[in-house]
Amino acid sequence: MSAESRFRDACRVPFSNGTEERSWQSRWCDLCVHDHGMHTDSGPGCDVYGGVLLSDFEDWPECWLPEPDDGRSTLPSRLVCQQFEPCSEDDCEGDPYEVTRSEIAVEVREYWEAAR
Repeated sequence: MSAESRFRDACRVPFSNGTEERSWQSRWCDLCVHDHGMHTDSGPGCDVYGGVLLSDFEDWPECWLPEPDDGRSTLPSRLVCQQFEPCSEDDCEGDPYEVTRSEIAVEVREYWEAAR
């Protein structure tokens, strides 16, 4: 199967259920500056995620890249958001994970660029 086919297959359905969606959101959106308004109930959240919700998951954001199926990926990490920026405002703690979201985003972007 070609890289293009693998990429299209991975982009077909972002989440199989609401639990998977919320798990991914807590790992990415809850830590991102673009969703800060939602963290503090002080304003709107992320335009990308909001747009996906409004489209009922019909419009795939260009900034969401699927992780390669290399056997290392486990839920909720199937998608990587290329717009992720750690949130350190107010009571937000930035990116608490050992491997930062930013590092993962770079790795996945480079994988798909090399595969094409």
